[in-house]
Amino acid sequence: MGPDRDDPTPHDLPFVDRALPAGMHRTHLALLPGERRPSAPGAWEGALLVIESGTATIECRAGGRRSFTAGSILALTGIDVVAIRNDGLEPLLAVSITRTGESEPPDR
Repeated sequence: MGPDRDDPTPHDLPFVDRALPAGMHRTHLALLPGERRPSAPGAWEGALLVIESGTATIECRAGGRRSFTAGSILALTGIDVVAIRNDGLEPLLAVSITRTGESEPPDR
């Protein structure tokens, strides 16, 4: 991205709403403010998570947690996610992309 271009909106990101290549799977995640989505061990392994709007707080089994805002793209390989929370004031909308056959993130 060059200096003349503003940060991309989620709709500028080609894998959010366009056709994916063969062998890829897309899952949408929506959480209302204050909502928390627990995850089974390994459920997010190999996933890319794109935050479309809102703020996602990722909780790890090791006890750490970090928050990410709209436009963030997270590679969750090697991160044992215990839950995703919406600690913000607006709905969290995110998209995960995984390879077909890998553990797929929990349904919406």
